[in-house]
Amino acid sequence: MSTVAKRYTPAFLDVARESGNLDEVLADVAALSDLIGSSPEFVAFLQDPLLPSGKQDEVLRALFEGKLSPLTRNFLHLLVSQNRLAALPDILTELSASLDQEQDVLEVYLRSAAKFTEAQEKTLKDKLSARNGKSVRLIEEIDASLIGGFLFRIGDEIEDYSLLAKLTRFKQNIINA
Repeated sequence: MSTVAKRYTPAFLDVARESGNLDEVLADVAALSDLIGSSPEFVAFLQDPLLPSGKQDEVLRALFEGKLSPLTRNFLHLLVSQNRLAALPDILTELSASLDQEQDVLEVYLRSAAKFTEAQEKTLKDKLSARNGKSVRLIEEIDASLIGGFLFRIGDEIEDYSLLAKLTRFKQNIINA
């Protein structure tokens, strides 16, 4: 994570807590993260070093007036005035990680060959929650190349229960036999 993100995140969270707006900020972080994930144009806007700060402020005001909390809009204005708007994706990632750690939430990336049913999701969440002692947030991705089954990643740890992995291990066993 960037030093800018590590510097701005605690200050922003402290202000959100002190003002009693933490829930609004949580919603804003999720909305901005979704926008960054779905809009390459917005990311290009954030990272454009030639765009004057006045224009950046104007665009952000037009985009988010009435859609983000005043605290978050003021924070975005601060980033613009300090020429730090390009660090927004890193700051949002750091904010999410800090909030997850505070609230004992474990983020689990799940890749599966087919969409999990609600019952399957609940079972997986319950087992991972019991194993790690934290509540679980699943981030799902469908990957047909797995052929069947699933894999999940928690931090740097990957557990692979896919048919593709089993077939690969079987092939290696035959080759090494």
